[in-house]
Amino acid sequence: MHQQYLLGIDNGGSATKCVLFDLQGRVISNAAVRVSVHRRGGGIVERDGEDIFRQNCCVIRETIDKAQVNPADIICMGLCGYGGGLGMLDAAGDPIAPFIVSTDSRAQAVLAALQA
Repeated sequence: MHQQYLLGIDNGGSATKCVLFDLQGRVISNAAVRVSVHRRGGGIVERDGEDIFRQNCCVIRETIDKAQVNPADIICMGLCGYGGGLGMLDAAGDPIAPFIVSTDSRAQAVLAALQA
């Protein structure tokens, strides 16, 4: 039987990270890329959804290439990140607006009104 692997991806606040593990939980390889964040006035903090997709593809490819494994041997993938952020996609899976980062505070006034 050939070796099998698990792949984890974290879309974090400062970087998109990918780690390949064996079934015993040992790290086989990893990669990371810094993420760009767009800050505008009024508490707006956003990321470009297409950039996020490309960054994920980049770290996945780099992690697999560094490990020199067959992608078919990856039996499971986990994805986390974005905390309380929001990414909206259309029916085709394409972003319809910039992704809102969890540190975005533009809705604070709405939240305060709802709490009152």
